[in-house]
Amino acid sequence: MPSLAYSTLLKNHVIAVVAGEAITARSMEIESIVEQASRFDSKTSPTMSDEDRDRLLQQLIIRTMVVEENRVLRFYRIPKGDIDKRLSAFRSKLGEASYKAFVSRYGLSETDVRKRLSAILLLEKTLSDQEDIETWLKQLRSRHSVLVFKN
Repeated sequence: MPSLAYSTLLKNHVIAVVAGEAITARSMEIESIVEQASRFDSKTSPTMSDEDRDRLLQQLIIRTMVVEENRVLRFYRIPKGDIDKRLSAFRSKLGEASYKAFVSRYGLSETDVRKRLSAILLLEKTLSDQEDIETWLKQLRSRHSVLVFKN
């Protein structure tokens, strides 16, 4: 059984760096729960395949780039009401006891969860406004530095 220090080290292991922001194993774990529970058509699963993990990492990389561009350019503002609705659906999907256990386990505040849900909504809005997703993704990637560390 791994020691607590080793377990903490693994959770803080940097998987990628996007525009100066680290994506860690811990953030991937949190995002997998948030992402799964925020989709209305699926149930949360404690395990992810390698393919699911790679897809989630790519989604996090793109979302980080979109959030960074929006921070600088301010092209979208996600209404508080939309975030409230997504948070309510998220809490309902997990159930109140599971939601409280989730935020407690990861040391998150409701503000942290709202920021993650806001980022998901921002990405959804940005993608819905793109006519040519592939061209847009190439342009987005060309404007940001991304380092991905393989295991």
